[in-house]
Amino acid sequence: MAGFGVAGSDVVSTVEVARQLAAGEVTSVELVTEALRRAHAADGAFITIDDAGALGAAAEADARRAAGTPRSAIDGVPTAVKDVIATAGLRTTMASEFFRDDVPTTDADIVRRLREAGTVLIGKTNAQEFSYGIRGDVGAFGAVPNPHDPERVPGGSSSGSAAAVVLGIVPFAVGSDTAGSVRLPAALCGVVGFKPTLGLIDAAGAFPLSESFDTLGLLTAGIDDSRLVLDAIGVLGAAGGADEAAPTFLALGDLRATVVDAPAGVPHDTAVRMLGATPARLPQVDGRDVDFAELYRIVRSREAYDLHEERVRTAPERFQPEILDKVRSGADITDAEYAAGQAEIARVREAFEAEFADTDVLIAPTSPVLAPRFTDPGPSRELSSVTVIWNVLGWPGIALPMWVDGCDLPQSVHLAARPGRDAFLLRAAAALGG
Repeated sequence: MAGFGVAGSDVVSTVEVARQLAAGEVTSVELVTEALRRAHAADGAFITIDDAGALGAAAEADARRAAGTPRSAIDGVPTAVKDVIATAGLRTTMASEFFRDDVPTTDADIVRRLREAGTVLIGKTNAQEFSYGIRGDVGAFGAVPNPHDPERVPGGSSSGSAAAVVLGIVPFAVGSDTAGSVRLPAALCGVVGFKPTLGLIDAAGAFPLSESFDTLGLLTAGIDDSRLVLDAIGVLGAAGGADEAAPTFLALGDLRATVVDAPAGVPHDTAVRMLGATPARLPQVDGRDVDFAELYRIVRSREAYDLHEERVRTAPERFQPEILDKVRSGADITDAEYAAGQAEIARVREAFEAEFADTDVLIAPTSPVLAPRFTDPGPSRELSSVTVIWNVLGWPGIALPMWVDGCDLPQSVHLAARPGRDAFLLRAAAALGG
């Protein structure tokens, strides 16, 4: 049985690419030229590829290194961002007909940070329309096939970002995560997916799905890659970086019990053995299990409907039919239900932080099922049943890949920690070697 970590000869590490650039073993122009070649060859992973802009930025990065003035450790490293994140002068479509030809005039905050660090944006990755869906199979520019089985979904909504890393196009990519949209594609495609604490990375300039839960995150080949990028863009220092204590681990047996496809539970069980985790379960609030999926549905559905109400009223035919149905469902959420949902989420967050005040890391499967086939209309709630918990709580979470003997698809274990302990969580996750 293979250990934790990304498998595949095409996958490249951000840490290794940065080392090669620093050592003069490769130039940014060479890296970007190859990234562009692979991006054009990739089936459905990209919506827009910026050949001229990327090569120009790469040449500038090489000039800075030659002068001894690189902007950061990742200056010259190629990357890609999900096509719901604004890029000045480069088409940003939300994977929707509504924005097919839209070109923003300003960068999203995360893109600004990446450019200031010197990274080279090669293009915009494909996604679920308006990020509304966890399978990654519905969008105006088609679907991204799972790199390990083209008949299966890649997970969404950051499907193209996951594929871009798996296929070795870029060493890291940016996605957004509202119910698992970074960590589910990471799990189903076999890479590392990191969702920071809610609000750690400014989401300004990223088209929202539900502002109460939207979080920007990274898809990478390894945990050290995530740390390197977050440090280079100036956000990791504010995320629990000073805490060097040895972590304690709890294994959430009630979430392990939700596993449907047997291989999906193996990474969890392996992590529990490796880390010596203590058995536990999610706490009840007021004597009842928390229905995270329902709390999420109430708030997400109403916020998404309010955002799209005018589009639904004036041009419903421009939505993908499945997405239109999802958006319209939010019209049934009353003001009172929405307010009650938000109040209950606040109570649950307080209760969970108190319950786990003395515990550092919680272990669970990332997905209870294998990647579904495109022809299998399996419910999204099942796919996101674990990941959505940490969006509702606002806690950081990381999905680590693993290959299980006898299974042709990657599996994943999920680690989570209390808000603000992002750097600590990344260090704790490194104990698994991912």
